[in-house]
Amino acid sequence: MEIYATVVPNICEDVLPVLRLIKQSNKNMAVSIVAQEKLIPGINLLIGQDNYWKFNNNNRELLVLAENLVAVETFFGWTIQGHYGEGQGESRCVLNILEHCETFDIEQFWNLESIGIASYSEPQAAVQAADIHQIGGRYSVRLPWKLPKEDLHDNKQNAKNRLSSLGNKLLKNSDKLEEYDAGIKELLRTGVAEAAPALGETQKAYYMPHHPVYRLDKATTSEHGASSLNDHLSPGINLLTDLTAVLIRFRCYRIGIVADIEKAFLQISIDESDRDYHRFFWYASVASIGTPYPKIAEYRMTRVTFGVTCSPILLTSTIQQHLQMQDPAHAAICQKLQGSFYVDDLVTSVATLRDAEDLYYQSKIIMQGASFNLRKWNSNDAELKRKFKETDNVSENEINEALSFSELQAAELYWIRFIQGK
Repeated sequence: MEIYATVVPNICEDVLPVLRLIKQSNKNMAVSIVAQEKLIPGINLLIGQDNYWKFNNNNRELLVLAENLVAVETFFGWTIQGHYGEGQGESRCVLNILEHCETFDIEQFWNLESIGIASYSEPQAAVQAADIHQIGGRYSVRLPWKLPKEDLHDNKQNAKNRLSSLGNKLLKNSDKLEEYDAGIKELLRTGVAEAAPALGETQKAYYMPHHPVYRLDKATTSEHGASSLNDHLSPGINLLTDLTAVLIRFRCYRIGIVADIEKAFLQISIDESDRDYHRFFWYASVASIGTPYPKIAEYRMTRVTFGVTCSPILLTSTIQQHLQMQDPAHAAICQKLQGSFYVDDLVTSVATLRDAEDLYYQSKIIMQGASFNLRKWNSNDAELKRKFKETDNVSENEINEALSFSELQAAELYWIRFIQGK
């Protein structure tokens, strides 16, 4: 029987041991018929399902559908086997990759199956540690560059082209255009962004593309062949609290508590020396249909921006440093908070209502010292939930926006909520 086969030095690693044949066996073993030379231990011949039916001798009925296509009866029902479409002119590609290893690496296997996020592997010499320092009631950070920022591609013209494209799309809906303009103005009013000063002849800058979250398309954010800001920044090592440990601690005590930090990334300032690499363009006034575009204005972000590759480590590092710098009198509550934050979400539990109230008041005061406002407090305890509502003076709908406890009881749903960015 002829079949087309791919010949490779080693078909696969023998993760599962191959049974040794008993020489005294009277069975008509296929291995003694196929092999014409001394066998190499392990799997020597692998016949795919597209050809197996040619060798099947189980007396079950076969229905020939085409030259290399048959219907075979199995205990699941009739199945179509073989291959179809040869000679139709389509191109085919076969890729064989052989990685030699003496033994099956069980540690690597379970690392791939782990629930957490593996640490990002970055050469230590290439990573500049983020310099975190406090100015007044807010922390300021320097960006962790792994490649020289002076080597960033000049993308000023590309950013202007993207602004023109964005303006054309927003002009199709005046309400969305006005809403987007109001959002930019709010960034400027609150100090999250500022008017960008003029650049000197030798000064470098990078212009960040931006778009509304309700856009249905997803445009590329960098020119072909040109490095982006994220290419030059290091994501750092993984400092996220282990998600499994967070959920286990959440189940430790009777009263569960959740909250989150309001606009967490935007509460951290970017050092003055790095702000020119967070520049962006927008119009000085609202554009309108049928009139020339308004003058283009140049701004820059003053706070850490969501979407930049190093933003998560900057947030996590800032929270941890802030908690470590607190008065020793608050050591117990700070230690609890250090193990209860997952990015900007607080997930923890306490034994009594008194402990819950202490956690609530102390943690709000401590985190406010870094301009982090803990909000959307929720609990499985009805009395505590009522106190949250009265103290924060928020509506029932806003409280219900926080993570529900039925979700927290399933780690998978909590994980989905996180990766979807709420």
